Amino acid sequence: PHSHPLRGRVLSMDGIPITNAEIKVVWEPPGETSAQTDQAGNFSLELPSEASGLRIDVTAPNHARHDQRIPKNQRQQELLIRLASILPLHGRVIDDRQAGIAGASVSLFENSRIRLARVAPALSSAIAQTKTDGEGYFELGIDPGDSADRRFRLVAWADGYQPNASGTLNFVQRKQKAPVALQEDFVITLIPGAGITGTVRNSQGAQIAGARVHLRRHGGSSQSAGLSASLSARDGEIAAVTTASGSGAYSLPDIPDGVYHLEAFRKGYSPGRTEEFTVSKSQSQQIDINVVGVAGIQGQIHGDRSRLGPLRLLAFSEAGRSYSTAIRGQNPNSTSQFSTASYQLEELPPGIYRLEL
Repeated sequence: PHSHPLRGRVLSMDGIPITNAEIKVVWEPPGETSAQTDQAGNFSLELPSEASGLRIDVTAPNHARHDQRIPKNQRQQELLIRLASILPLHGRVIDDRQAGIAGASVSLFENSRIRLARVAPALSSAIAQTKTDGEGYFELGIDPGDSADRRFRLVAWADGYQPNASGTLNFVQRKQKAPVALQEDFVITLIPGAGITGTVRNSQGAQIAGARVHLRRHGGSSQSAGLSASLSARDGEIAAVTTASGSGAYSLPDIPDGVYHLEAFRKGYSPGRTEEFTVSKSQSQQIDINVVGVAGIQGQIHGDRSRLGPLRLLAFSEAGRSYSTAIRGQNPNSTSQFSTASYQLEELPPGIYRLEL
């Protein structure tokens, strides 16, 4: 098929060639091609002559993203693309009395991660992060060029305050003008956050040291970006995680308003879960979590197994969960008609079970 070249040059706003800028062109019917600029900022791509609806996307480290449609009358012309430098974002984090908050964390997140970042920023992966100075001011160096996401949010948080996010930021420049987000001074207001404290206990009221405690927020996705599947499998979105102390005590500070429940996990115990509760108006709460010690089943199997291969014992709970173990003491070479073997199932949650071989 016939093709024709698309040529151009990528420069900074000061006219300096940008080397190794990534050039990507897409078109209809669906197709795409890519290249990098040379030391003089030049690029050249071969495009099918039948390609229509051309669109070019240009990215380079420490520069704004450039995205534009290429009209038919410009395809034969050499494109001149100027990229604005990505300068640090500036702003201030204040409290509800307009006073600056020293030592607050400020991070830039992809918008796809903002659901988790707004409630538990420490659990989400940020593009860049910094701290405010003694008067609450911050300067955050960023480079979102490698991100597939084109929308971003700033999130600020500090001890004793709920996290809060900025509006949506877009670092794609239009018509060779620097993105508006690079020209703003951001102000993020934090309000005091509620604290949740309590103790993990067993069914006899004894304190359980070292239990893992999860706080889950309702009303969001059950899959939390950046978390393993094992942490995201249960209902609700993880908002905070901590470990109980040697006395079973736990503390979860700075919790945003919302509806939550708590879970506790400890080896040797069934997971504990609280009823749903509401956090509002920065009111702290004390909530204990109860876990139940697990049980075990052991016994022996008698009978003629001379014609059977290795056996496993299955235990089915009323809730439909199954547990299994190998039968110990089996001798596949035995010719005895009747023999005895033992089994043991450990750490079963309390309940009624049906056993099967």
